[in-house]
Amino acid sequence: MVEQKDNKHSKEEGALVLFNGSKTATGKQSLLAHLFTKHVGGEFDASLINEGSCFAMEYTGHRDKLILALSSVSGTTHWVSVAPTSTTPLENGRYESIFRIEDCIKKFGTNFKRLDLIQAYTQGSEDTTITLERLTYYPGTGTVIDPKGETRWTNKNLTGTAFIGDSIVQNAMSLYGDWNSFLGRKDCSNWGIGGQTTVHIEKRINDMLEGSYDTIVILCGINDIGNNVSRDTTLRNFKSMFEKIHYKIPDAEIYVISILPTRAPFFVDSQHLIRDLNQALKTTIEQYHYVNYVDCYSAFAGDDGYCIEDYLFDGLHPNEAGYHVIADMLKSLLPPDRTE
Repeated sequence: MVEQKDNKHSKEEGALVLFNGSKTATGKQSLLAHLFTKHVGGEFDASLINEGSCFAMEYTGHRDKLILALSSVSGTTHWVSVAPTSTTPLENGRYESIFRIEDCIKKFGTNFKRLDLIQAYTQGSEDTTITLERLTYYPGTGTVIDPKGETRWTNKNLTGTAFIGDSIVQNAMSLYGDWNSFLGRKDCSNWGIGGQTTVHIEKRINDMLEGSYDTIVILCGINDIGNNVSRDTTLRNFKSMFEKIHYKIPDAEIYVISILPTRAPFFVDSQHLIRDLNQALKTTIEQYHYVNYVDCYSAFAGDDGYCIEDYLFDGLHPNEAGYHVIADMLKSLLPPDRTE
């Protein structure tokens, strides 16, 4: 078990279970847990991480073949991996790996206020197998680390055009150099976070609104269908986002890109849900004079009702050709880049 004298935490006091279940993954980098922090719509308030604290993972399988991944799309640290500080055998063939906050700081930095995602991954070889049973945060006894933090984002423009949404927005930056490359601009900022539904994005949109953007592009909704978020809830979240943007930046023009079709293995029997949600979203947008519906769905849909294969790299996410299709439609709609 974890020794309190070394890690300054107690099993009985103050522990916060972030993941409790049984998730098995095999491979040299396979996802075991994917947790959003509070300021991007999750539960864990990372701004309260304090000195002497740690994360702990209980698991079975290959010892020490897992990493803690920390990332921040809203801050300056996009992605870091942290190896276990120590590992101890438990009962029933389990292990417990400890990740001291001091080791996390060395990789991520101290500004945990901008920590967006906490993830657990396997590492090692193709045959590495781990079953994660629990991921826990144990608070230390010291003061809060960097309680104020940086209130602005040094890796983003705070004016011009902002893109916000899920992995389809984020991947433009992660895989292809970002929206500026596709659009031939210099003023675009990326606020996409993979895996998020409109529930998460609506909660964190105020972070983006600390900037003074004159154009905002929203692309999300497919994860709502995948996570069984009701259509009424999704539309309510879109409305809330429109109204928050208009209240904070009344002159901003909003462009909402339709939910894109997919193909196997994603949403094989749910294409009608995508079409129905798009129609409801289009009808909703007609109530707002400052919001524009961008029908990329029609450009992506093939004769069989599924997405044109040449536009996707995995059945769900656009490849480079797919992003060019979206960009070509946006070029005729977005205002000129003021930085030029």
